[in-house]
Parts: sequence; structure tokens; C-alpha cells
Amino acid sequence: MVTTNVQSNQVENIYDLVVQPDGKVVAVGLHNYVNTDRMTLARYQANGRLDPGFSGDGIYRAAIGPPIRANAMTGRAVTLDLQGRLLVAGSQQRVGFDNLNFAFWRILPDGKTELFKTFDLGEYDIAHDIALQPNGRIVLAGSTLSGGREQLALVGLTPAGELDPNFGQQGIVMNEILTFSRLRAVAVQPDGKLVAAGSTRTATNNPWRLLLARYLPDGRPDPDFGGGDGLVIASNIEGFTLTEGNAILVQPDGKILVGNLGTSNFVLRYTAAGVLDTGFGTAGLARLPGSFFTDFVLEEDGGILLSGQVTGFALARLTAAGVLDETFSGDGLANLGFADGANAIARDPASGDILLGGYGRAGKDDAVFALARVKPQSGRGAPGGGSGAVYLPLVVK
Repeated sequence: MVTTNVQSNQVENIYDLVVQPDGKVVAVGLHNYVNTDRMTLARYQANGRLDPGFSGDGIYRAAIGPPIRANAMTGRAVTLDLQGRLLVAGSQQRVGFDNLNFAFWRILPDGKTELFKTFDLGEYDIAHDIALQPNGRIVLAGSTLSGGREQLALVGLTPAGELDPNFGQQGIVMNEILTFSRLRAVAVQPDGKLVAAGSTRTATNNPWRLLLARYLPDGRPDPDFGGGDGLVIASNIEGFTLTEGNAILVQPDGKILVGNLGTSNFVLRYTAAGVLDTGFGTAGLARLPGSFFTDFVLEEDGGILLSGQVTGFALARLTAAGVLDETFSGDGLANLGFADGANAIARDPASGDILLGGYGRAGKDDAVFALARVKPQSGRGAPGGGSGAVYLPLVVK
């Protein structure tokens, strides 16, 4: 495990990870400097050391002074485009304004800013995730709040970073499902369709319900998904209350995994048509006991690895059938015993190693970037590659 103190005596946290084809790992999050959140990227070499070829010291700190003039800038998600540039989604609050805007950064491989844009959709706009379509077009997913009503929001960009006139209404899709609706995660199918997860509710005091939405590549709701309107809303399955979809991925067979993760931890699987897959877990739902989980990745055998927090970084593993894998740490749950909490997980496709990103405590009130690489015990095969695979921390001194 490695920790990175971006700015002394401040709060720092990793929210997302991406592994480059060369094995380098990029973490996106924030650090708080003089009571101002700043979008931050850190790039690590495969051995865990910061990459000096990226922004001089391995750390990119978003500018908040002129000409940008921002009170706060937060990075929530990161991916790579077809040219290997980093694409980041988040939010920005401008000086003198209370509202937030969608924010988008494109960062060159050497850590220089090539493009920065904001999109003002309403009074309070947050982009939580980003996805790249097969044709190189970019989609930001989140929500916009105006006049006491919150809508799902997607922003489509061309590969050049301009609003895509062929996506939604001049690059913007906003859907009001109920009084409050938001997207937290988005994934792209091989055919270019977008599938997104979030939550919706009718009023402030009413409970949230899990929301799943699928869009055609041009941003129109997919009539072949859910009830014909491109939507699936779930509130209770097998007596368990579902409140939010905050992680999503598409399996190679087209089935969709959705995470209702956090204080309640469920993974659901839907068919490509948006029907709950009752062959997964119990009636389509897998439950993780206790703890606090945040994200997941799919392994080559169909197993699902989840990142989270017990008394430190934690991992859990579900089999492809949605059952806790008892060959993994004895009961399917592993407390790795370092740092504090893992918010993000990524898989290195070359080595099969798993990367976990989050935060660790540097003092009573301070937190730092924390990154761990975990790998199979020597001689036991690739992650998920056989019974009894044990994950061990790879410590970089």
C-alpha cells in the first residue's frame, strides 16, 4: 500500500481509479486547500511510486485561480479516451455563485490540461460518472436541481470535447422521473447504448428507490428496456429495501450488474431487457452482510470483487451466481487491515491484480490518498482463477 499526502494538514480522498495500458494507475479525487476543494489526479508507476513524468511530481492539482475563478472543484470519475488522454468528470462552484456546474477535464499524458469545460444545467449540477462510447464520444452522468425538483442529467460530448449536436437536445439529456431523480453511475454496452443507475423519489420525506435507465446511443430512452420507457424502478426485493444504484457494469453476455452499496449492500443482476435475473443470488439479489462497500469489478470467471471498509480497506467476492465465495478468505469477506476506507476498485488487465483507492488517516483530522495493489498468493493462479485464491497486499516501501 502507498499513501500520498497531496497537501499537508488537509483532507484528501480518492474517488475513482483507471489503469493505463502501460500498467500505471491514475487516481482521481480531491484535496482541500485553504478550505477549498480541488480536483486532484495522482499517477503511480506499477511499483506504487508517484510518476515524475506526470505533472512534474506525479500529482495534478486543478487550478482554482484566474482565469477559472472557482470556489470548489471536485473530480468524481476518470477514464481514458482512445488516444490515452485522461477524461475527468466532476463539479465546479464558481466564485461569487452558490450553484454547481458539471465539470469536464481532458488531461494529456504528461499531466498538462488540454481542455476544461463547465456546463450550467440548473441551480445545482453534479456529474458523478463518465463513460466513453465505442466511437470516441463522451458521456457525463449526474443530476441537475432547479426550483426544488431534481432531474437525471446526461451531457454528451464529441471526441473534441464539444457538446454533441446528435445527442439529446444539442448535447444534453434531462429526464424528470419523479420529483427527485439522480444518476450515480453509467456504463456503455458494446452496441453503444448507455445504461445508468441512480435513484428517484416522489417527495423530500419519501424514501428513495433504485433507478435503472437505458438510453440509445443518441440519448433517447431505449423502448426495448424495462417497461418500454427505458426505465426500471425497484424499491423492495425479497423484503429488502433498495434505495440507490451507485455502481454499474455490463457483463460480456449483456446482463447488467447494479450495486446498491453503502450502509446497505446489495448487488442485483438484470437481463439485457431490464428484467431481474432470478438465477442470480436470491431472486436476483445478492446481499453482503455488514461492513460498507462502494464499488465493484468483474473478474474473468464472472466473479465479482467489491471494495469497501471494515476496520480498514476491505474486499468481498461473489461468485458468478451471486453467492459469497467461501474459497475467498474463508467466508467471502477480507479485511486487509490497512488505511481506512476504499472507495474505488480497478483491475489491471495485464496482471490480473486488483487496485483499491480511498483514504488513510494522517492525523486526528487529516486524510491522505491511499492506494493498494492486491494480488493472488504466489502459485495460486490469477484472481478468481481457482479455488482458494488468497489476496495479499503488495507493500511498496
